[in-house]
Amino acid sequence: MSKGVFITLEGPDGCGKSTQSRMLCDALETAGYDVVRTFEPGGTAIGRRIREIILDTKSGGMCGITEFLLYAADRAQDVHEVIMPALAAGRIVIGDRFFDSSIAYQGYGLGMDVEAVRAVNAIATRGLIPDLTVLLDIDRPRALPAPRAVETPTESKGVSSHSTHRYATRICKWPRTNRTGSEWSGWVIFL
Repeated sequence: MSKGVFITLEGPDGCGKSTQSRMLCDALETAGYDVVRTFEPGGTAIGRRIREIILDTKSGGMCGITEFLLYAADRAQDVHEVIMPALAAGRIVIGDRFFDSSIAYQGYGLGMDVEAVRAVNAIATRGLIPDLTVLLDIDRPRALPAPRAVETPTESKGVSSHSTHRYATRICKWPRTNRTGSEWSGWVIFL
């Protein structure tokens, strides 16, 4: 069985993750690669239902832990249904967000225990770590507003990746290992 490649794009809202992931997929497909694109939340049918709950204006009283666990549930389903099968088939998987978003938003943004956020994500992802994470780090004035009708519960609490922290200084500071167990240095940061 072939081993695929897993690449994720991370960064604050409005930095262009979705646009860049589509462009990367198109370029790789044009070059002849077999590519799968996924995104969070909502990359699967179950994930789309979770996304509806998170973005539903009636979810305004949702606590941060509930929101975090919904994101983890979406991530678990995506790994099970999309990412792992594609990697096992030797495909390239491009992910628009992965667990680094939970580290940034719920861990640092909401002040949740970062080690607990990592532990839950290790279960949700079955320990899967991207081969490469492309971090699009952009200043607020250069970011475009995300095209969303409603805020997530985290955003409604005044937490945004721009106002409370910079992605690069938060998610890049903790050590990781890659899928083979060796030290991981799979960060590419674009400013």
